[in-house]
Amino acid sequence: MKRAVFIGIMLASLVNVGWTQTTLDSQQQQLSDAEKLYGLSLLWSEAKYNFAFFDQVPELDWDQAYKEYIPAVLDTKSTYEYYRVLKRFYALLKDGHSNVYFPEGFIEKYIDVPAVALQEVDHRAIVRDTESSLADSLPVGSEILAVDGVPTTEYLVKHVMPYISSSTEHILWDWSIRSVNKGLLVGTPGSEVLVKVVKPDGKISKLKLTRNRFSEQRVVNGGNGNSGQLLEFKPLDGDLSYIALNSFGDRKIVAQFESLFSRLQDSKGIIIDLRSNGGGSTGIGAGIAAFLTSETMVGSAWRTRKHIAAMKGWASYGSEKHEDYLTGDVWYSEPPDNLVPGPGPKLTMPITVLIGRKTASAAEDFLIFLDKVEHVTLIGEPTFCSTGQPVRFDLPGGGMARICTIMISYPDGRDFVGSGIQPDIVVRPTVDSIREGRDPVLERAIKFLREQI
Repeated sequence: MKRAVFIGIMLASLVNVGWTQTTLDSQQQQLSDAEKLYGLSLLWSEAKYNFAFFDQVPELDWDQAYKEYIPAVLDTKSTYEYYRVLKRFYALLKDGHSNVYFPEGFIEKYIDVPAVALQEVDHRAIVRDTESSLADSLPVGSEILAVDGVPTTEYLVKHVMPYISSSTEHILWDWSIRSVNKGLLVGTPGSEVLVKVVKPDGKISKLKLTRNRFSEQRVVNGGNGNSGQLLEFKPLDGDLSYIALNSFGDRKIVAQFESLFSRLQDSKGIIIDLRSNGGGSTGIGAGIAAFLTSETMVGSAWRTRKHIAAMKGWASYGSEKHEDYLTGDVWYSEPPDNLVPGPGPKLTMPITVLIGRKTASAAEDFLIFLDKVEHVTLIGEPTFCSTGQPVRFDLPGGGMARICTIMISYPDGRDFVGSGIQPDIVVRPTVDSIREGRDPVLERAIKFLREQI
């Protein structure tokens, strides 16, 4: 028997996380009750018939949740507030490829953060970078202990995590702390947030931060760790090569990789960095994987739910043969794809692949292709753990949503959605490494390769 979901949606929570009444723009076009209900119903129905991962949320009674959210959406006073409720509704699915997105322009209008970049370490909110004017009052390596008088963990659990779609705890904590549009310090542009911090020297202080990072184009020292380039290459000491593949969203990266092949071939060891790769096309990643081995590689297995209306109808009249159609537990699947590398030389020296929380989607498919390649070693943290083809659809008010329709696994049936692809060697950033400006994952990869060669 599924447990009914208790929905604690209250507009007061919007105020607690930095959204004041000014957020509810009186000039914003208000959706009608019919439009509000239609949007909620569309989210419910697309998930009910297409969502691939209900087995990962066995406690969720989706029909009951839908009923309980009806008064919540009808009670919203603005389109922005309405979308906040929809986001919380879809977060119940706990899936990184099932999301609600604000209408265009809403994030810029309603959301900002202080000029601070945070990083989650052991469920702690650690300052990774700041604007130069905050360097003394909030130095790198400081920890946020409380927000607006509420201890950080309590604040996150009550006000931030319920709006985030994630299938794993490590990504839920990561996004809740780090995200600049739904994380710990998010609120109305120009508003202030009171934080209690402990600095690297152990001193505890309180300070007010203004949410003006994007509205006033403040520069955060160090950026986000990604140059914005598709591919980055640099030689390292000891005949090692470092190459960052930051996206599989543009096929040009395959040609860029191929243009470096001769230089990579001269290396004794290669580091491939996927820590900023959020995915794109599985085929693009496969195009690069084909340079790394001459052996046939096997891609991910997948299945999707299957609907035949007549069989569901027969089941409703007592046909035991078709009863799985009534519950939606019928699946269509195909064998995993084989990736057969073409002729020519390959990169068969020791290779380490750096992975982390931002390694997602098609980048995870890339890792599955490499799963049995013996000279490839994964180093870092578990990945984002979300892949699979979503279906996109529009919502009233100009926003959109998507729902994941495919259940992806390793070809032998091992799951990774819900846990992430695991590294062979686990290395995580620490508070000390942040304070010292070190990259312990890269350091460990270099050490490992030097041991191999």
